[in-house]
Amino acid sequence: MKFRSLAVVACEVFTREVCALVADSPCEITLSFLPKGLHGLPCQQMRDRVQAAVSEVSRRPGVEAVALAYGMCNRGLEGVGGGAVPLAVPRAHDCISVFL
Repeated sequence: MKFRSLAVVACEVFTREVCALVADSPCEITLSFLPKGLHGLPCQQMRDRVQAAVSEVSRRPGVEAVALAYGMCNRGLEGVGGGAVPLAVPRAHDCISVFL
């Protein structure tokens, strides 16, 4: 399935990499960066922060899917959902795995 309009919710540690990928993308992409260090919070707090960002961007007109630029961060993303739009999450333990 090809999407024309995406939203990306990313940890700010991925700022350079995500911006470089977005610059070459034919899609319209909305970016939302969250502060690094959320993995240091209790899982529920991290999950709540990421879910709030995903919920906000997924409600924007025209957004067809949401992608997360996060690792699982000690299960901090477990249960995060995209609502009415598909949500893509890397299958990676942490950001190091995503970088590799």
